[in-house]
Amino acid sequence: MLHLLKGVLCSLTVLCIASSSAQPVFSGCNFEFGDVAIKSHNDNVFEGSAGENVIWDFSQVTVGSFDFLEIIEIAEAPFPDSFVDGDMTIISNSGYYDVIRCDGEMLSYLGEMTNSSALVYGDVREILRFPMTYLDEFVDSYERGAQVGIDSLLVDGYGTLILPYGTFENVLRVRTIDNSEVIGSGISWRSISYAFYHETSFIPLLGISHLNQLDFITHGVSFSDPNAVDVTNVERDKIKMFPNPVSDILHFNGLERGSTVNIYTLSGTLVQSAFSKETINSVPVDRLSAGLYFVQITDDHSTKVLRLEVIH
Repeated sequence: MLHLLKGVLCSLTVLCIASSSAQPVFSGCNFEFGDVAIKSHNDNVFEGSAGENVIWDFSQVTVGSFDFLEIIEIAEAPFPDSFVDGDMTIISNSGYYDVIRCDGEMLSYLGEMTNSSALVYGDVREILRFPMTYLDEFVDSYERGAQVGIDSLLVDGYGTLILPYGTFENVLRVRTIDNSEVIGSGISWRSISYAFYHETSFIPLLGISHLNQLDFITHGVSFSDPNAVDVTNVERDKIKMFPNPVSDILHFNGLERGSTVNIYTLSGTLVQSAFSKETINSVPVDRLSAGLYFVQITDDHSTKVLRLEVIH
């Protein structure tokens, strides 16, 4: 799924054995503004078998780098007027905003943004159609600037997905075959990707891709951990971080005693950390370079991630 599903792969074997669970049916998107997922990237993953009542075992996957993904309202994005039909935007570490429409019939991508530009797709890219269940399939064309393509989607399996942080029943796996080209360039490619969906979120728990471009084949995997950043267990107005933007001292209100504050670059590098047995009231950031960061606040109950801009 564009920028948010790209990654590099991890090494393990996927076991696929029989189980007995009811065939799941997904009827629409499930999301909440502010939800954040951490996506880890590793190497060399085989997607496992298709079929009914499959067990896909990725329990031995090792965590690599990670991205923060946050669902925000269109009005918070740089160019909201360019996407009047959008329902939400997902912002990622890479600095991209993917614009999404999710109604009772489909989940589709309308375009993308950075802080300096917006790209509205000439033909939207459909990712899912509802209701969705095993063996459902459809073909969709899309136009992303000079790139045009045709996606062939098939729900090729359902069952149980085992990840390092938990086991998920009633998971649907969607296989997408994408044939794309850049108009007038002679450049084309074909990719096959697998996305594992659970009814709790439209962001896949696991995504695996195989890309064949210019006679080179690359592989990638990314997975999201809904437990790693559990904003649903945080009172959204309880923790205050200010000022933002900040130039020297970052202040906090509402942190519990024993909280940890970690500051990361957009690429996921930890640049500053603070922990105290007492309440943290402030953290100096005057030595950080100007730019955007993520602040991860962790206590005994949950973790919350906030965006921070440092200016000098």
